[in-house]
Amino acid sequence: MTVRRKWRQRAAPELDITAFLNLMVVLIPFLLLSAAFNQLSILELSLPKTATEAALPAPKDKPELELILAVDGLLLNDRLRGPLQRFPNLENGGRDFRAMQLALANIKLSFPDMLQLTVLAQPDTPYEAIIQAMDYSRSIWVDGQGRRTLKELFPQVSLGDAPQTMGASQ
Repeated sequence: MTVRRKWRQRAAPELDITAFLNLMVVLIPFLLLSAAFNQLSILELSLPKTATEAALPAPKDKPELELILAVDGLLLNDRLRGPLQRFPNLENGGRDFRAMQLALANIKLSFPDMLQLTVLAQPDTPYEAIIQAMDYSRSIWVDGQGRRTLKELFPQVSLGDAPQTMGASQ
């Protein structure tokens, strides 16, 4: 009787892992293929100046540019001197980012070492409009010497909230 008990204790149960291996054979290629399609874009942003930083004396010759995204259009504003230019919405209801980009290019010619621009958006502004404003304000394609080159405008973009009552018509 003791012999039988020892034999039963020695025999280890066999694990059947074929179902698990089948699952892994299907899952691993699926995860590897889907990982290649998930790509992230990173935009480097900075926050607008705090009240104490804004109170510091700024150079009077350089403008502090703000681009306000309003419901009825765009407003290019100098924080120190006031509104510079208004861009009403296009006939199809879209914003005139190209005209705004050309105005920023003219400002960049006057102040080539200036890099900062603050984009102020109202709470109901679509996300796509904010991204377009940032893209159009960072660089511009320029034709010259028989080829197109990408010129830097204002790569350091800050984001903030626009005043609720401000629109492009004001």
